[in-house]
Amino acid sequence: MPATRRLRSRRREPAAVVPPAFLLAEGRKRLEILAPALALVTVATSLALFAFGVASPKDLPTYVGVVVVAAGLWAATRSERLSDGRVVDLGLVAQVALCALISIPPAFTMLDELGEFRDPLWTSILIVLFPLLAPSDPRKTLVASVASAATVPLGVLLASTLADGRPDLAAAGLLSINPGLCVLFAQLGARMLHRLGREAERGRRMGSYALLEPLGSGGMGEVWRAEHAMLSRPAAVKLIKPARRGDATTAEETLARFEREAQATATLRSPHTVEVYDYGRADDGSFFYVMELLEGIDLERLVEAHGPLPPGRVVFLLQQACHSLAEAHGRGLVHRDVKPANLLVCRYGDDDDFIKVLDFGLVREERAPKDEGLTQDDRIVGTPAYLAPEAIAGTGLDARADLYALGCVAYWLLRGRRVFEGPSAMAVAAKHLELRPETPSAAAGVALPPDLEALVMTCLEKDPQARPAGADVLAEALAACEVPAWTRDDARHWWERQSLERQSLAG
Repeated sequence: MPATRRLRSRRREPAAVVPPAFLLAEGRKRLEILAPALALVTVATSLALFAFGVASPKDLPTYVGVVVVAAGLWAATRSERLSDGRVVDLGLVAQVALCALISIPPAFTMLDELGEFRDPLWTSILIVLFPLLAPSDPRKTLVASVASAATVPLGVLLASTLADGRPDLAAAGLLSINPGLCVLFAQLGARMLHRLGREAERGRRMGSYALLEPLGSGGMGEVWRAEHAMLSRPAAVKLIKPARRGDATTAEETLARFEREAQATATLRSPHTVEVYDYGRADDGSFFYVMELLEGIDLERLVEAHGPLPPGRVVFLLQQACHSLAEAHGRGLVHRDVKPANLLVCRYGDDDDFIKVLDFGLVREERAPKDEGLTQDDRIVGTPAYLAPEAIAGTGLDARADLYALGCVAYWLLRGRRVFEGPSAMAVAAKHLELRPETPSAAAGVALPPDLEALVMTCLEKDPQARPAGADVLAEALAACEVPAWTRDDARHWWERQSLERQSLAG
């Protein structure tokens, strides 16, 4: 989850329509309480009504349906695989389902037993209640509210048509008034909460930095565009939230891992390593650290958007990555997650095609004890497509594991495909352990400079002893490769073309 704002070739939905993350998290917690409460109240009410002879067997499907929907919603709130936003969306689906259950079947019962239709009060209550308890995108709220309100006239029309052979349009229209008004109230409430949430979000601070807008999110946390309160310096804030539930020890280990990332990165001075300005803990227990804000694109997206790169450019970019890794290795640190997504190419001051190495979240000291626990030594750590065999086997690793990963990156840049691919992470890991990869030129069917290709294959040797001795040695070998030069003018022209393309898209 790099701390950047990347070049974009596609339009995306404005961030203003996305509910603030803390509102979604709060909505999830409320749904987690509401769902079992609704189920318990329904069970207790139905038992009482049946005991006093008020309810009839025809009402049983409604009660059972409400309990099933509530139980499903509660299960969704407890799922670690579902994001807060997805759970809130499921809450809207549950709202429509509940309204259908309490509007449509009872319409048949009322017509049979009373000979007339009555306003289903709980439908109107749910239409107003859900947006207040679990605020969502106002547009989604509007769709869910209208669909919920439509269940009332739908029940009337179905019951009257089946009973009399013709729909009771007058009753359907009359009973639609209250739900229709509730749709308006729900929309006003949703928009008000959305606006207040955005204002509160803009006022959030991490240390001396005010959070301005989200740049990205992942399973571990979020990245925000931020600004220093006094210096007006733009920055990127990586916010790691404590676990919502689960093992407190694991949560603390996760926060400790990211704290060590900030500390390790802050000690590095290579201009090709992302710079850390500050780090700390927020009032809610979240860990954050503040980095320089970079404008660029990571190497994974670069190749996905533009295809394989010229050999000269690959050498130019990899030499810079070696500069960052050489310093880290010299301090006894192994990155352990070198991959295209963690190598950002950007315009940096007057320099074009400038590499920044990101996300030292899995960094480890070469001499760290194996039971240290902070970097999950009992499990495979990193991205399987770029893992060295010794990292997969758990036989101990050193800085040369990063060089294997850098060889995988070079393979991706030259070929536009990964060294090994497979149906699962374990299948890919097994290939890294057992198979010798094809050369990039053989796989792509395109001739590549032989010395560069040989160097890439040396980085991909299974035996660490057969790889280059260090990142500085690899950088020297890259400089000695006979490839068409990629000059500063080439880099500047490429970035100018991208700027013109973005302006054309914006126009």
